[in-house]
Amino acid sequence: MGTEPIRVMHVGKVLGSGGTEKAIEVFAENINEENFDVSVVGIHEGGIRGEYLRSQGHDVTVLGSPKKLGETIRKKNPQIVHLHGSGLTESTTEELKSADVPNIVLTDNFGWPNKSKVDSIVDRYYFISDMTRLRFFRLFSVDREHETLAKYQRMYYPLSRSELETDESPAFREKLNICSNVPVIGKISRQEANNKWSQIEIDAFERVVRVKPETIILLVNPLEDVKREIKRRGLDDNCHYIDYIHPREVYKFYDSIDVMAHSSKIGESFGYVIAESLARETPVVVNSTPMRDNAQIELVDHGETGFVANSSQSFASAIIELIEDDDKRRKFGKTGKKRALQRFGPKKVTQELEKEYFRLANHSGEPLSDSTLQLGEFESEYRSRLHTSFGQSSMTYQLEHIAWQAVSNFLPLWRYPVYHLLRYNKLPDDTR
Repeated sequence: MGTEPIRVMHVGKVLGSGGTEKAIEVFAENINEENFDVSVVGIHEGGIRGEYLRSQGHDVTVLGSPKKLGETIRKKNPQIVHLHGSGLTESTTEELKSADVPNIVLTDNFGWPNKSKVDSIVDRYYFISDMTRLRFFRLFSVDREHETLAKYQRMYYPLSRSELETDESPAFREKLNICSNVPVIGKISRQEANNKWSQIEIDAFERVVRVKPETIILLVNPLEDVKREIKRRGLDDNCHYIDYIHPREVYKFYDSIDVMAHSSKIGESFGYVIAESLARETPVVVNSTPMRDNAQIELVDHGETGFVANSSQSFASAIIELIEDDDKRRKFGKTGKKRALQRFGPKKVTQELEKEYFRLANHSGEPLSDSTLQLGEFESEYRSRLHTSFGQSSMTYQLEHIAWQAVSNFLPLWRYPVYHLLRYNKLPDDTR
């Protein structure tokens, strides 16, 4: 290892408020500056994350076009280019090749690698959950030899230090004059994320209010369709809407609610809002989506940090159990924070990434840690999690679970096309 710091360039499509950009910010903030010289690039546009990093003295460049990436790389001469975001290899391949980058790392927020493209250009590919990594190996029948496992790894997104260290601040309870003994359930999303809502949670809200009419529902960035449905069901008096929370103050939302209710039509490939809620000692109720992204049941440890509930009735019952049992809710909260720190702590995750950077920059043959290779162990755990839930599961969930088992265990030559057909009602453009 030389005395000169290793030059690393983090590249994102944009540098706004999303989870991918948050990961770039946290890595840039926490990396050891004695060992690494970090720059950050937004390909299409900047945003609130880029502005913050620049204000903290970090080297931030906004290009406006992928065609400028090669020129920027040649100018800054990084030893490692770390791409963040799905599809970046496709849009930047020629620029990366022309710049002759020594080492390329890709963190894919959706976990759908084009293996031939990745194998030809990427040195490390990171899934952001074990679930998305397992799905890749299962659907594409990829051999699990050591070299492939070493290349296609899992690295969770890191939380920020403030989410783990800042004192509790139930600011929205105070602002909305909600008494401390009134139960509050909440949901947070981005306005443009229209797939991050589902019918199950709206049905559950109605059921909860029927049993606990004093319950307040706090919704951040709800869709207009959601607002209309809330009004149609007569829940307006129980609901408060928040249009915007600054990314560095979002912890105040988690501190203001008793239970986080999170359901999504497309599931989660990681779920920053889940990890953040756990870090703030707020239990989470989710539902399982086996034929879509399903990392939410990986992040939430059922019966320990929250509940997995696979019908609107059981979803509501799980929320009610938590808001009625203060001791259980507090116990879940403390366990959730402990596990969030163990799994998503900024220091822990960043140090894992630093080790991989060292291996790449120094062409080290150092063996991987056991944690990166235990795919089979998670496979068994995931099957167990798919069978574990609060109360009765809906017929829809049972059919989806059966479909996932059938596709992932059989049809070795046609797993991906059949999965794609069942999920999107059409065949994929290619069969990988």
